[in-house]
Amino acid sequence: QPGTQENVVQADGALAGTVLMDTEELYVEVLGEELNSSWGYGLNVKIVNRSERNLVVSLEQGNLNGCQVMNLFATQVAPGETVTDSIEWMSEDIKKYGITEITRISLKMEAYNPDDWMEDWIEGEWIDLYPKGKEADQPYIRTPGPGDQVLADVDGVTMTATGSDPESLFGFELLVFLENHTDKEWMISIDEVYVNGVEIDPYWATVLTQQTCHSTSICWDEDDLEEAGIADVEEIRFLLTIYDRNDWGADPIFNQTVEVHF
Repeated sequence: QPGTQENVVQADGALAGTVLMDTEELYVEVLGEELNSSWGYGLNVKIVNRSERNLVVSLEQGNLNGCQVMNLFATQVAPGETVTDSIEWMSEDIKKYGITEITRISLKMEAYNPDDWMEDWIEGEWIDLYPKGKEADQPYIRTPGPGDQVLADVDGVTMTATGSDPESLFGFELLVFLENHTDKEWMISIDEVYVNGVEIDPYWATVLTQQTCHSTSICWDEDDLEEAGIADVEEIRFLLTIYDRNDWGADPIFNQTVEVHF
């Protein structure tokens, strides 16, 4: 899990040489940081495919300062080949959290055979990197807003409606902030969705990784709202379910209908 002692790397200002994965089949090592990459923030990595098959290497998740930030990384490596590539985090997503300095990178790598989807994936371990040393870590803490509506607060997991964007690119957006203070991964989904009493399903679900937060949104298409005769959204109601992503047999920790009012 993130932050456990065996997975902590104190870089003391230099991440070069940090090993992210070292198995019989795959080796991944950090070559250095890109503070102003083309997308925002990047880690240059060396990847060695030690296996006898093609591998696509990617991040299952990569968090910055305890926040789930959108990343771009997937590269195919031929058998026996060594390649260099860059793991990129989007500047727009970084700015959303007000992050000005990267003090902790939490990531988990994975790989699969693109020629045989039935093969088991190669899964790495969560690892924490501290570009400026662990003592300089500055975890993100959100300041509650006056319009916050807490939708769920259970067993270390919270979901808060923080506002809306009625004129977003795709339609109406409900802004939400998710927090996970546990060492489990949670799947969060919504069903039986009603906008102003009319059923309109945005087909939304997301994964919340260990010890992290996530600022995201739920979007309703403008055409769907117009078809329902909705010009102004006043109320949204849905069944909110939170359950262990890695234990499908477990009961959800939250499964209730919640409402958001504007």
